[in-house]
Amino acid sequence: MNRLFILTILLHPFIALSLPEESLPDRYNDLINFFEKGSLGFLETPDKVKLAYRHFPKDNPSTTLVIFPGRTESQYKYMEFIYDLQNQPYEIFIFDWRGQGLSDRLLEDPLKGHITDFSTYRQDAELFLDKVVIPEKKGRQLVALAHSMGGNAFALLASKRPNTFDKIILSSPMLDLPTPGPQGFAWLYLLVREAMGDGTEYIPGHHPGTKIFSKNNVSNSSIRFDLMQRLTKEKPELLVKGATVSWARASIDAVWSMRKQAAAIKAPVLLLQAGDDVIVRTEGQNYVCAQVTSCRKEFFPKGKHELLQEVDEIRDRAIAAIVNFIGDP
Repeated sequence: MNRLFILTILLHPFIALSLPEESLPDRYNDLINFFEKGSLGFLETPDKVKLAYRHFPKDNPSTTLVIFPGRTESQYKYMEFIYDLQNQPYEIFIFDWRGQGLSDRLLEDPLKGHITDFSTYRQDAELFLDKVVIPEKKGRQLVALAHSMGGNAFALLASKRPNTFDKIILSSPMLDLPTPGPQGFAWLYLLVREAMGDGTEYIPGHHPGTKIFSKNNVSNSSIRFDLMQRLTKEKPELLVKGATVSWARASIDAVWSMRKQAAAIKAPVLLLQAGDDVIVRTEGQNYVCAQVTSCRKEFFPKGKHELLQEVDEIRDRAIAAIVNFIGDP
């Protein structure tokens, strides 16, 4: 831990690392305008799915940072975070997974989050890296930041390609899942539903009218949570709600695969772990962190799942940890 990071933590909250959350409603349009100045691009996969991404170039950057969002999230979810990093020497790319954000949806119902195999996510990410990111990085260190579901899909990629990234940041990664009853029983139930032809149906409790985060169980910041609700009302094309039976079964498969492959990750890892996370289980995070070659864990006892959408006290500390980690030799 370097001196700058220690000083930042000691002086917090007297040093503002980001816009104060109470100012965000008035700065909302500024954030949108800033974000949309980034270069929007599209990449077509071999199966003809268009993947959306955005590029924020930088003069003489030291680092290429690639952001992989979580389930239901679009690139817009990270506009405040990217705004906060604008004075850092980072060239930034952010990527929309297939089936969400500005990328092509996979089903007639655009609100369904669907996939049949997380290896498809991995292949999409590899295509994005090889065709868009790596040709631009030009010898700079390459750092990935992946959140929740994106953390699982990216970790599968990192275990397959251990020499691609110089550093990896996992924010509340989906390396274990809460299930009603034993995980194996849940997987079997979902597999049977798929065999019955229900793979594209919503899992129990998820349907078009469901407000998945209506009780705000992902953040202690009602301001940031409300801004994201405002965003999807103004840009309904970004909205994804419930997950399908196939997505849920594939997510359990991916969790099990990641446990087996964790030791293959060779790049240093920063794991941001939320102590009050009800979306994913932290046991899997602890297991994977113990298996990889080098893993530093930052624990946020009062933090909920979306640490980069949290109250300032938690969020500023998370950003400080990220900047410090990227800057370490």
